[in-house]
Amino acid sequence: MATLATLRNVVSRKIGLDNTASSTDQALIDEWVNQGVLEVLLRTHCTIEQATMDTTASTWLYQLPTSILHMKDLWREDAAGAVFPAVHDSYLEILNLHYATTAAADSNVIHYAVVGSNLLAIWPTASTVYTIKLLYVPRPTALAAAGDDPASEQFGRIPTEFHKAIEYYALWQAADYDDDASSDQGERYRAHFNDFIQAYARPAIHKKGGGRLSPAVLNPRRKERLPRDPSASTW
Repeated sequence: MATLATLRNVVSRKIGLDNTASSTDQALIDEWVNQGVLEVLLRTHCTIEQATMDTTASTWLYQLPTSILHMKDLWREDAAGAVFPAVHDSYLEILNLHYATTAAADSNVIHYAVVGSNLLAIWPTASTVYTIKLLYVPRPTALAAAGDDPASEQFGRIPTEFHKAIEYYALWQAADYDDDASSDQGERYRAHFNDFIQAYARPAIHKKGGGRLSPAVLNPRRKERLPRDPSASTW
């Protein structure tokens, strides 16, 4: 477990910043730690929540709540609880469907696009109210008190084994701020952060979900080689 106090101590000691409560450095460390929390959530999607939204008749553009940091997926449910898939398209594809198609081929299937960070476009335009279920990465409350923990629900629910990535991100920003060009510390911590996300965090989430690697192909047939001597065998 890495609380805000723990992260403050690590960053300040490794970079040599002032961790006293009245210092400018501590406020900056808090900002970098919170940026790291957001970056870990966006890069790994380690925390997913579900929300429900009802459509409005004759409306095809909807404002997404600011609590949604990233839209992962959605689907439609009818009154009986039946689930209908949704197709993720681009905004231009949604526009083309609206202006070039008079009716959906299958009224149960919807197409959607997220425009910017706040606008949800769907097709076909709802003629009645129905329910859409959303899967999304939640925007956490910023860490502020010494005991605030990124593993807690309101602060991101980031697994404790991924807290090292938050530390690396804050160290990266702190080292750049400290401007230690002679040792290039910021670049090293940036590499540590990216390596941790790519080599550990994402594979760990994939394995937790039951993902498997593609089966290996043993002894694949070799390509035939042309011999220098036409009378020689290629094997």
